[in-house]
Amino acid sequence: MNTQERQQAADVIREARQTRGWSQADLARESGVSLSTVRNVERAVYAKPQRSVWLKLCDALGLDPDDPRATDGDPIRAKMPMEVRGLLDVLGGWLSALPPDRREAEIEQIAARIFG
Repeated sequence: MNTQERQQAADVIREARQTRGWSQADLARESGVSLSTVRNVERAVYAKPQRSVWLKLCDALGLDPDDPRATDGDPIRAKMPMEVRGLLDVLGGWLSALPPDRREAEIEQIAARIFG
């Protein structure tokens, strides 16, 4: 990871954290990494953050660790954990495969199950 890539990674983490209104201490707590590690990542101190650290930070911030800027420009989606975004992608693919006349009924059934 060159200097520019390291700074871009730091910017992604910092911007996502600030979008959530979190302090560095909040991100450390939510991700399970130390406060000093969060600070070092955001200052681009590391030549390359350890993959395990990167995964924890991205997961806490709802970012795709392989493409952390890939949130479709949706600030709500950007705040969702990766697992939720993945589930929504699968669900969206399934719904789009249904005939249009069945989609609304399926969505209503799903909503009824979720929100009871």
